[in-house]
Parts: sequence; structure tokens; C-alpha cells
Amino acid sequence: MKLIGLLLLALVSLVEGEEIANSRRGVPSFAFPAFFGRSCASSFPQSHTEEGEELRVKFPTIPHWGRGGAARQVSHNPTLGKGRSCASFTATCPDFFVKDRNTPVTPTVFRGAQFVQICQKYKNVYRYATLYDTRNRIPVYSAYTYAGYAQTTRSGSWMIEPQLDDPRAQPEMGTEGKVPGDSLGAHQAVNRDYENTGYQKGHVYPHCHNCDKDQAESTFTLTNAAPQTGADNTQWFNQVEKQVTADIGKGCKPNTFQGKVGLTPNVVKNRVNIPSYYWSAVCCEDNNKKFTSWGYVLQMNGYGSSTAALYPLNQLNSDLTNEYNAPFKVFGAIQGCS
Repeated sequence: MKLIGLLLLALVSLVEGEEIANSRRGVPSFAFPAFFGRSCASSFPQSHTEEGEELRVKFPTIPHWGRGGAARQVSHNPTLGKGRSCASFTATCPDFFVKDRNTPVTPTVFRGAQFVQICQKYKNVYRYATLYDTRNRIPVYSAYTYAGYAQTTRSGSWMIEPQLDDPRAQPEMGTEGKVPGDSLGAHQAVNRDYENTGYQKGHVYPHCHNCDKDQAESTFTLTNAAPQTGADNTQWFNQVEKQVTADIGKGCKPNTFQGKVGLTPNVVKNRVNIPSYYWSAVCCEDNNKKFTSWGYVLQMNGYGSSTAALYPLNQLNSDLTNEYNAPFKVFGAIQGCS
């Protein structure tokens, strides 16, 4: 069984229909990115474990996920469904997911018309995968290949997925001008949803987990973003996105790591949900060719004052199942990553 390392980040929305103007509280959601891609060795920390040495992660006491309201109810069966942008992840872009005996294993994909599987294409290349919630207009998760950490140039504009609003459009991210005005935003967030709200467009698949300019630019699509305050955005970057890079260097064989990131919404202008928690999960091969895994959770409290908690995968799966009110697994039943 060959597993390519996997990183997942997710957010869970606990409160429904709460307007940004009336509340600064976020709602959690989940997202998971993972795929096998290029690496930039210069971006990896140099402190890898020695051959034969196993990564030993010390898990702290795990805090209870506080609820600001009723748990989000997922009424759809958490099984693989078909989306508007691709028939299925496994058929169109399987390389973004860890493999069990050469079979791609995706995180749970909720069934229902509101959930769309998007194989994110930019400049005619599939870059990563996103499960998108068209009702809440945020991702459930994104799956990507970790290529290394780099401070790449940030894009000044954000794209959308034209095909979500116009079935005749090409299945590749592009500008809002690619969609007729009367259809724009029918099934996804658009730039105006974030204007004058006090929220930033928070990356799900991090742009800094790339050392390739085109790959980094592809993360700037609103189907890969959810609302975050500036303080929470900075805290997530410092406590999780950077920490993932350090932990991968210590615990994973080079080029065996994949990742996933996700979220669920509150509301921006009655359209876009705000996550209460972001979470991230890692699954990779260690130097003994055994799979190892761990996860992180950070509450989005609006003030950037929360501290990220380290999670074993079985506990993360259990807590996500409770938050979604439906069975949920980040890496399926892969031994060492479940």
C-alpha cells in the first residue's frame, strides 16, 4: 500500500444564517487538499528524521469544540456524489488524493446538488481539487500536493469558477467577466460579497505551500476561499500553515506528502458563510515506510487570539463527524492515517 502524504485543512460552520453585520463570530468548516506534485527542496526544512527513526508527536489535552449555536445539520448522505464541474475527483483529478493499493481515497464527499466536485484548472493544467458548497458559497475542502514553502508573489485579483454559474463556460477558473451579469454569483461567492464586511478572503489551499508561480496564482479563486478576519488569517498562517511545513520536514519522507484544507460558513451579506474553525490534517510516509498522520484545529474567534491544537486523526475524524452531524473521514480507512 503506497500512500502519498496528505494534508487537510477544514472549517466547520456551527451557526446558520448569521449576518456579518450582526456578529463577529465565525463558524467552522472543513476542507482537505492532497496531491502528488513537484517539490522545491530548498523550501523544505532540513531537519528530517534519521533513517529508522519514527516521528513521535505529543498530543496535548484536546479542548472541546465550543458551539456558538446549533450544530450544522448535513442532511445529505456523506458518500461520493457527482458535481457540476467534473464527474468525480477520482475520474478527473485523482492525483490530488492519497492512494490505497493504487486506488485514490478522497475525504468524505457529501451527496446532494449543492455539493460540487471541482478539479481546479488554471492555464490548462489541473492544480488541485475542491469540494464546493454552492448553497453556502464556500469550499468544504481543497486537496493539493505540497510542493514546499515559498513567499511567492501574491495575486492582486481573485478569480471564480465560471462553469458554476454558466454551464456553457469552459471548465477553467477565470475572471467574473466570463459569466453573464444576470447569472454571476448564482452558485458561488463573488468579489462584491466581501466588500465592506471587515472580512478577508482566507485561503483554503495555502498559496505559500507552493514554489511555482502559476501554481500559487491558481489558489486565488473564490472557490478556494472563505471569510476570515485579518487577525484570524494571520494566526492561521503563523500557527498552522508555517507549522505544517516544519512538521513535514521532521516527520515525512520527501515527496510523500499531500494535503487537504476545508471549511463551512456563517454569512456575508446573507450569501457567504463564515467558518468557526479551520482544521488541517497530514498523512505521509515516514522513513520506515510506514504511514503517519496528525491534524490541527484553530478556532476563528475574530480576534486572532486562539491557540492551535494538535489532534490525532482518529479524534479529528470523530470531532468532524460530530460537527457535520454525519460520518466523516479525512483519509478513509487507510492504516496509520485514520
